[in-house]
Amino acid sequence: MKTISNYLTLFLICCTTMVIAQESTIMGSFPVTSRSQLALDKYNEAAEKYLNLQYIDSEKLFNEAIAEDPEFAVALATKAWTTYSKDTLKAKALMSRANVRYYALTYPEQTYLEGINALIHKRHALPYFEILAEKYPDCEFLNAALANLYFKAGNEEKMYATLSAILDKNESFAWAYNLKGYYYMQQEDFESARLAFDKYLELAPELANPYDSKGDYFMAVKKFDKAREHFTKAYEMDPLNFQFSQTKAIEAEEALASNY
Repeated sequence: MKTISNYLTLFLICCTTMVIAQESTIMGSFPVTSRSQLALDKYNEAAEKYLNLQYIDSEKLFNEAIAEDPEFAVALATKAWTTYSKDTLKAKALMSRANVRYYALTYPEQTYLEGINALIHKRHALPYFEILAEKYPDCEFLNAALANLYFKAGNEEKMYATLSAILDKNESFAWAYNLKGYYYMQQEDFESARLAFDKYLELAPELANPYDSKGDYFMAVKKFDKAREHFTKAYEMDPLNFQFSQTKAIEAEEALASNY
């Protein structure tokens, strides 16, 4: 039988073999831990690509991070989060692997796992991410996740407040302008939406998603030729991740034809 001392020794060994990544802009000071610096680097890049809707690239990098450190709990949990809407069983299997490491993690990481467990099992997840976002206001990934959860929950006031808080700390965080643009479109404030999407394009002209988002704006204001142009541009910039933009370009073309 293992004694409390045995468990404590095991816990300390686990902790001392971990590396804490706190240099990534996207994660800020949130203590993501792994046995491998390479795995941490892959994770940070994957998280950033996920926010930019580069889902195929992101999944590849999450897989590489997990291959480098098969017990990388935060990577397993984040991949589960990005998977659960299309494959609940796979997401639950990933979370089972992450949960095994629960007691070897930092308290913030434990809270993160609890939040994702709640999401996957369709429980109220927002309180966990509210706690983390308040504690780590410089972690853009967590705050972006919280804003998106508010958006999906229909709590537009809190979503807007979260976005404003992100931009107060880093006015160059391009992703925040993207969600702001969709917020304004829901409000039918199309001029503010245009300005938000233009700022997104200004800050991230190398990404495909700003063009896709501006295409959505042009569809909303019935400028179908401009919509087709922007959707096509998004697809041409990143055909691997933005095949849906090609579909939107066809829809814009059809809308344009039907309005003549």
